[in-house]
Amino acid sequence: MTSKNIKPMFRVLLLINIILIGFLSYCLVKDNGVNELEVSRIDLKNKLGNNRVVISNEDKMPPPIMNGKKYERRFQPAGLLFYDKNGDERGGIAVSEDEETHINVIALDYQNADAIGVIAQDNKHDNYFRSGLMINDKDLSGKVGYNDQ
Repeated sequence: MTSKNIKPMFRVLLLINIILIGFLSYCLVKDNGVNELEVSRIDLKNKLGNNRVVISNEDKMPPPIMNGKKYERRFQPAGLLFYDKNGDERGGIAVSEDEETHINVIALDYQNADAIGVIAQDNKHDNYFRSGLMINDKDLSGKVGYNDQ
């Protein structure tokens, strides 16, 4: 092939590539009517069937699980929970409110209690608010709780 034959072929290939890239871009960007996924809860599980991550609204939020036992939650938040390989809760990100306050929490847990937490809370009816970083000692007794005994 001579260089005279290659130049037109190159131009045709270039044009085909530009058209193909334009078409693929259009297909990826166009609105196909499915822009949202609406669910109440998503559970990511390991091979044993234990939760590893849960994303949930406040109505479907699972209770805390420690050492395989379910406990009552202090408040019913919406958020994201993290679990160890045994399915025990090990922390999360929660957003909640009741009649009086809004509360937002990021927490990492020991095996049996709260370890580190970041909290932001404000009252709906007055100027009361608080925020902070909480670092709790590990309760070596093995009791399940909030390290506030």
